[in-house]
Amino acid sequence: MLTKGEKRIGLVILLVQVMILGLLGTYAYLDVKNTRGGVFRDGQSGCFGLYGGVDEARGGYYADEETAAAGLFTCGPYSTIKKGIYEVTVYYESTGTNHVCYAYTEDGENFANALESDRVTLDAHHTVKRFFIWVNCETNDFEVQTVYGGNGTLLIKGITVTKGMVSVIHSIVLWLFLFGIVDVIAFLGLCRRKKLLSDLTLLTGMLLGGIIFFASAPLFRNGLLNLSTDLNFILMRIDGLKDGILSGEFPVRIQPNWLNGYGYATSVFYGDLLLLFPAFLRIAGFSVQDAYHCYVFCINTATCLIAYYCLKGIFRRRSVALVGSGIYTLSAFRLIFIYGTSRGGMFSAYLFLPLVAYGIYLIYHEPQKHRCVFCTAVGMTGVIQSHLLTGEIAVFAIALTILFSVRRFFQKRTVAAMGKAVAVSLLFNLGFLVPLFDYMGEGFYVSSDGWKAIYHYIQKNGESAAGFFSLFHGGNSQTAPDMVWLAGLFLFAVILLLVPASRMKEEDAVYRRFGKVTLAVSVVLLVMGTRYFPWDFLEERFAFLRMPVNSIQYPSRFYSVASIFAVMTVCCGLMLLKEACKEHVAQAIWACVILCGFLSAAWSISTYVNETDVQVRYDTAALDTNRISTKEYLPEGADPDLYCHEEPIADASITISDFTRNGLTLMLQCVNNGSESAGVELPLVYYKGYRAQDEAGTRLCLEPTDNAAVRLTVPGGYAGEITIRFHEPAAWRIAWWVSILSVAAAAAAGMCVCFRDWQRIGAAEKRL
Repeated sequence: MLTKGEKRIGLVILLVQVMILGLLGTYAYLDVKNTRGGVFRDGQSGCFGLYGGVDEARGGYYADEETAAAGLFTCGPYSTIKKGIYEVTVYYESTGTNHVCYAYTEDGENFANALESDRVTLDAHHTVKRFFIWVNCETNDFEVQTVYGGNGTLLIKGITVTKGMVSVIHSIVLWLFLFGIVDVIAFLGLCRRKKLLSDLTLLTGMLLGGIIFFASAPLFRNGLLNLSTDLNFILMRIDGLKDGILSGEFPVRIQPNWLNGYGYATSVFYGDLLLLFPAFLRIAGFSVQDAYHCYVFCINTATCLIAYYCLKGIFRRRSVALVGSGIYTLSAFRLIFIYGTSRGGMFSAYLFLPLVAYGIYLIYHEPQKHRCVFCTAVGMTGVIQSHLLTGEIAVFAIALTILFSVRRFFQKRTVAAMGKAVAVSLLFNLGFLVPLFDYMGEGFYVSSDGWKAIYHYIQKNGESAAGFFSLFHGGNSQTAPDMVWLAGLFLFAVILLLVPASRMKEEDAVYRRFGKVTLAVSVVLLVMGTRYFPWDFLEERFAFLRMPVNSIQYPSRFYSVASIFAVMTVCCGLMLLKEACKEHVAQAIWACVILCGFLSAAWSISTYVNETDVQVRYDTAALDTNRISTKEYLPEGADPDLYCHEEPIADASITISDFTRNGLTLMLQCVNNGSESAGVELPLVYYKGYRAQDEAGTRLCLEPTDNAAVRLTVPGGYAGEITIRFHEPAAWRIAWWVSILSVAAAAAAGMCVCFRDWQRIGAAEKRL
């Protein structure tokens, strides 16, 4: 218990931190209020140094192939700018390619990261580009530079640089983070002084911290590793959530930043629960790469700690849980997902697989306790909200577990506990599943009849037998399972052969039975990930299996779920070593397992730290909004390359006098000068749920174009203002509230159980 003096000191520290935050926030706000953005528009202002011609008729700096060569075009205004986050807006017109804009200061040559700015493409499909820059120290020669690509035309009509409230929010969040670290360190020091933490607990914490930071080492490089389609995809999803929230939508269903602002329903088909964290970091002014790196670091931390918690609950030994957590977190297969292929959904789902496994274990061994239902439901919810396909494979693995332990499963309490876990999982995920299944019947790629008719033949993408002998992952073995998994499976199989069940104590017999099931499930999943499993035969012979087989794409996806079963099998083998061999031999085997896992992880991490190139990205203005690999989740027949218009395209009889948009909410003032209905093609992808309504509340017709954009039908002689926005169906909103209330009820019930346990422990201590 804390003394009165210690409580006073803690209160004083808290008040000092609150006062510091208040003062910093006030100063940052006043600084923003007094900072006026520069507006640099005309050739007479003298704000720009000029490497090109001024076109007074066009009202800006103009270059074409006859008047300018490729290279620096405009620069300036060589002004003093303070530290902070600024938004740069470029007004321009262009044809051709390779025209870019960026912020620059000569101080960047002397001070590291003095100014952080992307090179933003000034493409022909837009007339305005906005992007954020981070100025990390006051500079006296700030300028915005544009580059002419050497082909086509480029007209720079104006540039604005403004400092907004995001700079204030960013400063406050950074100080909150700093204070949080200080408070945690102080709390741990107090616990240590009060003898609330043993030396063994502190040592375990330090080792877990070492695993986390070792797994996160590549994140400390300045840039993004392997900026592939998958990484571009998850970065766009994060900013899509940010933009959707800032436009007033929550939950976000259609993300407004995709496809040049046409919108993309990725949030209907992908669970975005975990991505809300980096999205809020983006709102708080973090750069794209900083927000993503914070997210991955938190995923690594949570993966390690949850794996340790679950394995300790299963095996009741710190050492076994620590080794198992290290093997799971530092798995080369998992590290490739993070740093190699950047499959955000899959490595996020890794976080929850140990909870699912722990929940299933408890359903078999402690079905009378609510904890088994809670762990299974939370674990499956996390997997589904991270990566639906991994969730499907996890359900398949649970079915295999039941199949291999059918006698033990079909008992009243066990079946009842599993039924409760399934019901609670469905309630938790109803808000995601209802919109998903609603849209799955709407003719989108991956669910349309045309897509179902295609044979994709995924068997060729399976892993070969050679990959199973790869200790160091890379090149041809990037999708191979970890050698330490296979060695652990072999170790447990040898123990089964050498040590009969009759020689084991009941405690060890539990892990023998448990390990036999995890071994069998691991082997089946590992085989299904190879090119020897008959996927092509199943796809051709059974039509109803074509869609689920095609959606797998890569059989190695089965290894993500196999990983937790393999790790549990390794842990079962380590638990039984004392019965199988002498102590010094058991210790040597332990050392070999740890060394094997460490070397494999070290090779992968060293590759990403020392050999892999990085690309710096500060804002999503430099990302490709059309980078969708197979057009999934677009209406069938859509061509994303044709989604390139900023403004509505009206028929000849319609005049549009005003057009504004906020996210996916469009408002246009128009007149139909003809007597018959005419149409306006809007810069939106046609998804069910868009609604057009005028000031009088009259609904207007919306229908898809040939390229699945939204076409608005305007009656003859109509004049007025029309608002187009997305309205999610009532069933979606009801399902979302059911999920929210279910999670709240489960959290309240869990808190009540914890409170009762705390009271029970306190009463027992008093009696003693």
